[in-house]
Amino acid sequence: ILKRGRKTVLYLRFANYCMMSKRKEDSDSSSDVSSLDDEPVTKKSKTVKSTETPKEIDLGNNRIVSVSNFQGKFYINIREFYNDAASGTLKPGRKGIALKTHEWTKLKDNVHTIDRMLDAAR
Repeated sequence: ILKRGRKTVLYLRFANYCMMSKRKEDSDSSSDVSSLDDEPVTKKSKTVKSTETPKEIDLGNNRIVSVSNFQGKFYINIREFYNDAASGTLKPGRKGIALKTHEWTKLKDNVHTIDRMLDAAR
C-alpha cells in the first residue's frame, strides 16, 4: 500500500463508510446515516421521507458528501466544512475532492480491494 498521509486515511475511511452504508441498506431500508467517529457532530443530516433522495450525507467531523452538476457534468463532492464564526454556519473548506461519475464508479467497484489493503496495512 502506498502511504500518502491523511488523504489515504480519508479515502480508506470513505470506502469503509460505503461498505457500512451498503450493509445497513441491505439490513434496514431507513435513510438515516450514522457517522464513522464517536465525536460529536455539529451539523446533522437533513431528515427526508423514504421516497426522497438526501441532498447531502454527513460523515462526521464536518465532512459532507454531496452530488452536484457543473456545466452539465455530475460530480460527487467529499469536502470538509468549517464553522464560520461571523455567521455561525458551516461553509465549505479547501480540503476535499470532486469525483467524476466514472471515478466514483471505479471507487465503488474497488471497495473490496481497498478493504483488503486496509487490512494488510493494519
